[in-house]
Amino acid sequence: MKKAITTIIVGFAMAATVIAMIGTQEERLDALEYCSRITHDNLVDYQALDQQTKLLLSEDSVRQRYQMTHDELLCDIRALVGRYSPAETNRAKRSCREHAIMLVGRYGSTNDLEFLSGIWGNNDDYAQKTALGTAMSLARNSEMLFDISKDVLTNSTFLSSQQRIRNRVYTTLYAFGSPGEDRLTNEVQVARIASFFIERAAVEQTDDVLFVDWAAYKLTPSYRHSQQRRDNLARLRPPGLTGRPAEIYDAAQRDAAQED
Repeated sequence: MKKAITTIIVGFAMAATVIAMIGTQEERLDALEYCSRITHDNLVDYQALDQQTKLLLSEDSVRQRYQMTHDELLCDIRALVGRYSPAETNRAKRSCREHAIMLVGRYGSTNDLEFLSGIWGNNDDYAQKTALGTAMSLARNSEMLFDISKDVLTNSTFLSSQQRIRNRVYTTLYAFGSPGEDRLTNEVQVARIASFFIERAAVEQTDDVLFVDWAAYKLTPSYRHSQQRRDNLARLRPPGLTGRPAEIYDAAQRDAAQED
């Protein structure tokens, strides 16, 4: 596998040296798709490659090979997203499209949010969660992060999604606001995320209610044993709850009843 990859890379390098041309979009998309498939579909082989070879298999190497600008590369990445349909069933093609959506997040900006909304807003698109995560990442330091989150959480259309897209909003926001590699450096935005969870803890009524409750006191420790939390849990506890769900809910209510 490594020998075959090296041969292809050498061929690309020679072609770029002899013929200084941009090539057709079909050729560029083929090259981008090849990179995505090596990275995702042959993960073990890819990880065994040296760093220089990995760089040569990156989308940025495709940009250099075809002498594209950053914006031209982004245009091709968006075209690669559209190469396969939201109803695609082939695993490799689905993986390629989802990888391209993630690349929009790497090379794009908030100007691409409308493009991504056409994907994450479609409950029938298998890449819905990927596009939502990408959009939230692009919007992470702006008011649009909360616009996207509120749209998903307050729009009843998304309740029918099979991909738990609402939960993706919460887990992404929590990652942005909690200690870890995904935490935002913008502390004002981090504080807003904490406040957002407190707001949602008072109204969330889906299966995400206990995650929201947990995230709210993790990000705002003073909320944990507050009267506000006790009131929220009492009000939002589903009627007639039994079994394990009831045990978990009761444990949260006991925790909230403790004194600091």
